Order: sequence, then structure tokens, then C-alpha cells
Amino acid sequence: ICAGYDGVLRIRSGDEGAAAGTVFFIYVVNQLLYADLYNLMPWIHMDNTSKHIYDFSIHHNNTIKFETILGEIPTKVEEESKIYTPKDDTIYHLYIPQSPKPLPEHYSEVAKEYTIEGNGVWESYFQPVSRFSPHNNRICKNKKKLLYELEYNQLVLGIHGDSVPWGAVRAWTYGYFEKEGQKELTIREWYRDMRRKAAVIVRKYIRPQPWLLLRASQQLQEEECSIGMHIRETDKTLSGGRLRIGINLYLDQLLKLVVKPIYKIGSNFDEYHMKKQYKDTIFYVATDSSKVIDEIMETWPTYIVDRIRTQSSAIRSNSSEAVFVTAAHTHHRTNTEVLVDIYTMSQCSILLHGRSAVSEAVFYTNPDVESIDLDMDVSLTIRQEMQ
Repeated sequence: ICAGYDGVLRIRSGDEGAAAGTVFFIYVVNQLLYADLYNLMPWIHMDNTSKHIYDFSIHHNNTIKFETILGEIPTKVEEESKIYTPKDDTIYHLYIPQSPKPLPEHYSEVAKEYTIEGNGVWESYFQPVSRFSPHNNRICKNKKKLLYELEYNQLVLGIHGDSVPWGAVRAWTYGYFEKEGQKELTIREWYRDMRRKAAVIVRKYIRPQPWLLLRASQQLQEEECSIGMHIRETDKTLSGGRLRIGINLYLDQLLKLVVKPIYKIGSNFDEYHMKKQYKDTIFYVATDSSKVIDEIMETWPTYIVDRIRTQSSAIRSNSSEAVFVTAAHTHHRTNTEVLVDIYTMSQCSILLHGRSAVSEAVFYTNPDVESIDLDMDVSLTIRQEMQ
């Protein structure tokens, strides 16, 4: 099972507040990058650390024990004599995980029993990323192939919170783009590089379960999706560098794309004004807000509304609180609905979006989707006005 690898990396979580898009496509991708860097066989088996994706009724259904030797992944913190507090972001770099320590040549410790609880979450939605599977009794016969895990601070502060030398991916800048003085890159080039790196990993490792792809294809009903729109409304201010984008900006951009130049925004709209390439296509809307759907259906031009497709039965929030909070006991369902949106939008030619891990997952899954980042345009306008 483990021939050709120097050990196994268990991928067990994101941060405790992360939801499906961030856990499955940011934290997992970054840990897969680490596994590739150090020739470790990846094994995804998640616990309930990331509470917004873990559904006890679905994921917490069995316990498995097997024998292994746990390896150590050191950090720079361990090499320093001072005591640091994780609240100080100036020392996040000290938590960057270093090269995993191999088993000493004359190491005499025998393998110990290792217990894992639950089904690991991942395979509820995706196919395994490797052949390693204690549930199916597929483990390393050679006990010198150690099992490694990234500690929480290594993962959240070291990788997600700082600039690791091997380049972790991020869904947006979190302010680090400005702090790191990225003068050699524009913000669009920064996103391009993130997406290219992540797309390689996604193509290599992340394969959704067939039923999930079927659900996504059913959203379009064999129609061609020319434009997708990811309209994120809730908890936008929880992490830095994002803005809440008014729904009218989506409509304005959509009309600029699909109608002839002679059309004036605010005038009556009909089929005559639709550009030929869009007349037989549909527009897919993914949103966490029921208010967004209501506003679209009530105020957008009829000929646009007739072409809108969305998950009609999806759980949505009617407040500023995120769906994964308001629907706290149905995480399997909300995970599924987010993933269906991602794989549906990845079938569209263009995506209108703000800054979100869900939007980035679309580009990681299908790099050919054209990005129109409304958050970026609004942010640049605000900065220019402040200067």
C-alpha cells in the first residue's frame, strides 16, 4: 500500500469555524500540497474539529482501531526558547510545519493502537485520495512508514495564516497580499497563480462521488449554462478583505454581458435585446440568502428571470447569519448543497462572484471558467475614492 512513499499524512480538519468550501477546497488542498512536497501518502479522515461540516447523525457512525507509529512534524516554535502566544500574528511563521521527522535508524518502539472515530466525512462526498484505508484493512505493512498529522496551530496559523515557503493557496488575500508587499504581482496575477496551483492538486486528487455529479447535472436539465452567479450574503465580515456586494451590481454586470450595446439599463427589456450567443442558454444562481432569490424573482427583468436556474429546495438564510449556523443540525445537507452549487457553476462559461472559497472552488475544479470578480472591482473603486 505504502510502497514508494516516506509515510502517510492524515488530513483531519480545517479550522473550527470553517465551512464546506474552505475545508474541502482550501484546507484539504494545502495539506495535499504538503503531502506531495514530502512524499507522504495522503489519507483524508476528518474528525469533528471543523464543526460546521461534521454531522453526527451521518459522519459519526463507527470506530476503527489499527496499529501504527505516529511521526512528528516539527515547527520553528519548538526551536525557540521564548514562549509565544498564538494571538500574536507576527509570530505565525514560527508555526509553519517543517519537514516530517523520519524514524531513527535504531528506533525500538513498537507500533501502538491508534483509534479513529466516524466515517471521516470525506468519502461521504468524494472518492478516496489514496489506497490507504484502515476501514478496509489497507494500511502500511512496513511500520517504519510513519503516520503524520499536522497540529491545529501548524494548519491554521502556520499554513493558512502565513506565507509558507512552498506556497499555500488562499481563497482571498486576508490582507496578506498588502502586508507581504506583493509589488511584483497584481491582485489578478495573485489569484491566477493561486488557481493554477490549486487546480493541479484538484485534478490529481479530488474526485466527487458519482451521485454528487449527477445532482449537479440535474440542476441544468441538459441546458447550457453561459453565466453562473455566486451571490454570498452572510458572514462576509468574519474574515478580512471582503465586501458585501449589492445584488444590483450582479444585474448590471449580467446585462452588460448579455444584451446588445444599444440597450440602456433601466429601459424596458425584451428578447430583442439579447445577444445571439445567450438566447439559448441559462443563468445559474448559487446563494445562501432567501432574500436574494426573492429580489431576483421580483425585480429583475422577466426575460432574465425566465432563464434563472437555482437549487429550489436548498436551505437558505433569511438573515445575516450563515446557513451552516442557522441549519446547525443538518450539516450533511448543507455540505451537499454547497458542493452541488460548486460543481454546477463549474459547468458555466463565466462566473460572476465575490470573494469566497466556494467561488474559488469553481475555478480549481474547472480552470476554463472565466472569472468576473465584482468584489475586486468594488474594492479597487473604494480604495481609489479614499486616496
